[in-house]
Amino acid sequence: MLKPQLSSEATMATGTLRYLDAMRVTGPAGELGDLQVSDSRGLSLGRLTGFVVDPAARQLRYFVVEVRRWLSRQRYLIPLCPATLQAEQQTMRLDCEPASRRDWREFDDRLFSRFSDEDLLDALFGEARQSDAHAETAS
Repeated sequence: MLKPQLSSEATMATGTLRYLDAMRVTGPAGELGDLQVSDSRGLSLGRLTGFVVDPAARQLRYFVVEVRRWLSRQRYLIPLCPATLQAEQQTMRLDCEPASRRDWREFDDRLFSRFSDEDLLDALFGEARQSDAHAETAS
């Protein structure tokens, strides 16, 4: 089976973005990887599998949602929009109308590094860590 070649343009565009598995995130509803995702009308979109984040900018960029069909599963990037966690229903309701499924971008995890402990430190203490590093190299 041939694997598609990744363009340098695609990897450059995702260079600062990281994939964070929803099973590594907990909230009032438990592990977020157990959440179903619905649109504002309550129609099921799929299951939340992760997030694409920009640690340096401290921003969530995309939801990663798995859509199951008869014999297949596919993950898609849904651009960030307001969402409501419905803990009792184990559902995250998107408070926007995501574009039609056929317009969603397919998620290719080869384009994203995994969110690491180093990314967490950068997100929490990014500017302070950079200042400390510059001070150490200057002395």
